[in-house]
Amino acid sequence: MSNATPDPIAIQNGLKQHRYLADLPLSVAISCAMDLKRPLLLEGEPGIGKTALANALANVCGTTLIRLQCHNDLSLEDASYEWDTAAQLLAVQAGKTDNIYDREFLLPRPLLRAISEQPAPVLLIDEIDRAEESFEALLLEYLGEWQISIPQYGTVRAEQTPMVILTSNGERSLSDALRRRCLFNHMQFPEDAAVVDIVQMHRPELAPKAAQQIQSLVASLRSKSFEKPPGIAEALDLAAALSHLGYDFFDERKVEQIRQLLPTLVKTTRDWRLVDDATLADLAWSVSLVR
Repeated sequence: MSNATPDPIAIQNGLKQHRYLADLPLSVAISCAMDLKRPLLLEGEPGIGKTALANALANVCGTTLIRLQCHNDLSLEDASYEWDTAAQLLAVQAGKTDNIYDREFLLPRPLLRAISEQPAPVLLIDEIDRAEESFEALLLEYLGEWQISIPQYGTVRAEQTPMVILTSNGERSLSDALRRRCLFNHMQFPEDAAVVDIVQMHRPELAPKAAQQIQSLVASLRSKSFEKPPGIAEALDLAAALSHLGYDFFDERKVEQIRQLLPTLVKTTRDWRLVDDATLADLAWSVSLVR
């Protein structure tokens, strides 16, 4: 796919070929981000497909995916580069250099790799809301100018602009300055029919009825007051486990089958305690409505 003239429908179809269903607004946001050379900020609950989108988009573009996983003590240096001190020392001892801060001693980490590699990769800055606000502030130069300032060396500028996707689960508010540099899409849990299509796309070996049952079961659990409601990731885990256990779909043993497969859907102790026998019966009833 050409980055010069990205087309939303072509992006949507390309993602579908790589088993990712994107609605038109999301495809338009991706197309505009590619054309304007702007980062795309995806916000939404965990397990809804934000990270999977970056993987699928890299496949569509035929390029590398570089992932930077954010955490609360991440620094710009940790995310960008490090000096190869062993190589520097050896070069000095061998009298091969007077400058230990030459590019040959610079080891790229995700941010530097993303503006150095050709063709331009897809850079996933995952869970930016887990990083400290100080890191977010340091990231502004990178996202605004596509460059990194390195003490002792200078400024490294991108030869080709990477496609950058930032994800956030909404654990903390992001700064206006960061949001200003990004295009934005709020990702919501898909409509029922889309959930069925996603399950069928990833698990074609299951009976068509199974995809509808999985959608019904996940929808029923999402209606509960769960701390961590199941998302698309959990729906696909359930489908994989159903296949692994040799069930084409939930049959007359549905209560016991659902009980066995709860670990794919229920992810906290509090939520686990909410699934009592009465709840299991309700879940089995919702599955039995699928014909």
